[in-house]
Amino acid sequence: MSGAEKESNGPAVLVQTFIFAQTHLLLMKRGIPPYVGSWAPPGGFVEPYESAEAAAIRETREEVGIQLDIERLLPLATASVSSINQIYLMFIAYLDVMALPAPHSPEALDACWFPESAFPMPDIWEPISHFNMAELFERVRVGRFEFYQRTDDFHRVISERQQVRYLRRGRTK
Repeated sequence: MSGAEKESNGPAVLVQTFIFAQTHLLLMKRGIPPYVGSWAPPGGFVEPYESAEAAAIRETREEVGIQLDIERLLPLATASVSSINQIYLMFIAYLDVMALPAPHSPEALDACWFPESAFPMPDIWEPISHFNMAELFERVRVGRFEFYQRTDDFHRVISERQQVRYLRRGRTK
């Protein structure tokens, strides 16, 4: 197998950005498959020769019309989803004020800021449905650092001083 063939069979790399402002999380209602009609953070594919951070900024601007500063992007999670040959790199960003979103179709049908008390968990995008959103909102409130790692074999949280807490162990298949 040539190097080009190996490269073309590698996983697709996608980004997601969890944007918080004033204890609210920005979500968009997906307009294209998969998961049409589900609420999700802005995100999408990393383009050739593009950094993950640049992709997160571009996708946020294209989908919800909000311009992020690269220095506001902090690592949040990785998720290896081998069943669909994808790797997600997730970021978290904190804004001082809730900027007015401008959803751009067809990718985004709508975009809204959600407080924890009105978070649309029943209509959330399946790949992040495993997140404990109450923990994520709490993390934001108290300024705690945590990094999430999801693979086929486990889902865990890594916190300050490299403390590891497993949310799930064992294969999902």
